[in-house]
Amino acid sequence: MIVTSLDSKSTDLMIQAAISKHSIIEIATAWASDCETSKILVENRRKVSNAVIGVSRCYTDPNIIDRIADINNFYVAKTSRALFHPKAYLFRSENESELIIGSSNLTKGGLDKNTELCVHITGSSDEPIFSEVSKSIRGYLRHSEPATAAFAKSYRLQHASRVKDSTLDPVFPSEEKEFKRTKSKLVNLSWDDFRKKTRLDPHHNFEKRLEILREAQSIFMRSPSFSSMSQSERKAISGVIGENKQLEFSPNLD
Repeated sequence: MIVTSLDSKSTDLMIQAAISKHSIIEIATAWASDCETSKILVENRRKVSNAVIGVSRCYTDPNIIDRIADINNFYVAKTSRALFHPKAYLFRSENESELIIGSSNLTKGGLDKNTELCVHITGSSDEPIFSEVSKSIRGYLRHSEPATAAFAKSYRLQHASRVKDSTLDPVFPSEEKEFKRTKSKLVNLSWDDFRKKTRLDPHHNFEKRLEILREAQSIFMRSPSFSSMSQSERKAISGVIGENKQLEFSPNLD
């Protein structure tokens, strides 16, 4: 058995060579991006026995989730209290196997720009380390789901919302109640489409809506918290203010 160390770029080249060389591929990575190596992996999908990709905090690129959608043996790891964080790349043939394990994710950073350290192990396929890592990767499937097209579509929207809250984990199709909200028509509208539909709404005036939003913005700007607002202001923000109070509170917004 031969053991060597690799930096990020060497890891990238070694993974690409191993994908081409071997007949069976098993991978577990905390995060992935639509980098050149992940594209090569998908091109060699028939060799993939199990590929488990983490999506914790929505850090994984939605483009790679789109790319693997509905491909057999590609899975996304469900989030839990424990962060899914392995980086293991196992390549097996009948007589020889290779294992790359260390700090590199299947991302452009992990395989190029970042300072990383991985260990490369080459040896006979009957060496215990290869079967042990294979067993670990297969074990991750208990807490994973297939990377379906439905999840990919939903994940892209959830990834976009990460800008506002980087602690959010994605919702999976098996979480039926929560997953329904990611499929609502409103959630799936882009801002441009929402604006166009609002302008075409025969029951509401677009400019009046903007006035209401400006009024609400001014209330929030002068109030340190929701509880510090007057009762009328809180009702106005909530949309439950009566007509008389509405005229008294803001006569221009009818």
